[in-house]
Amino acid sequence: MSDATIDFSPVHGIGLFAKRHFEPGEVVFKPTGSVLHYRDYNWIFYFSPRTPNFGMHWLQISPLAYLDPKNWGKYINHSCDPNCGIRGRQTLVARRPIEI
Repeated sequence: MSDATIDFSPVHGIGLFAKRHFEPGEVVFKPTGSVLHYRDYNWIFYFSPRTPNFGMHWLQISPLAYLDPKNWGKYINHSCDPNCGIRGRQTLVARRPIEI
């Protein structure tokens, strides 16, 4: 992946970072993985045996669906003021200009 990299994050320990400037609407990254419906996610999260950090990297991609990322997507960190958002089901796009 040439446009983003994983690196140290002072907030979350490790995160996904841009390696170049992105304009709003431009594709930053395409996480891959399994899509789970909300009821399945809740069942797994609350009733199955868990390991530490279980589900902490899952991305909510719609009101009723979650993505369990299998690639660098697990390093996408949460923000209350995000510079990226999900378009469709599995495309991370810039919401505003991203500077490096």
